[in-house]
Amino acid sequence: MDIKAHLRRTLKDELDQKWAMTLRNWQDASNASRQANLAFLKGLRNHLFFAIEEITDPVELSHAVALYHIEVRCHWSLINLKLQNHVNEHGTVKDELLYRASCVSMILEALEPFIAQSAMDHCKERLFT
Repeated sequence: MDIKAHLRRTLKDELDQKWAMTLRNWQDASNASRQANLAFLKGLRNHLFFAIEEITDPVELSHAVALYHIEVRCHWSLINLKLQNHVNEHGTVKDELLYRASCVSMILEALEPFIAQSAMDHCKERLFT
């Protein structure tokens, strides 16, 4: 199976099921809140599909997946920072942020098997030096 097809299957079919199950467990949420979170997650995921659409070189594809992982990790970090700030200011967890962070972490977990350490090292060097 080619890597793009495998990525699509993993990030679409498998994550759609996991996200649906996770968001169903969000008991106090309105349907609109669940749908808004799902739209955010699908948009984040679809950004990778758009980015890799034209890439044919395996090395460049590997770099694109590593860069996307870094991007999603930044989203996850910002959501967690906002969540921690809410807890510090209000003494309670904001469920919307908790569920969003959980679902974003599922993207990161799903991407792990696709990322070569050499690609990640290349991207970190490119971005941070």
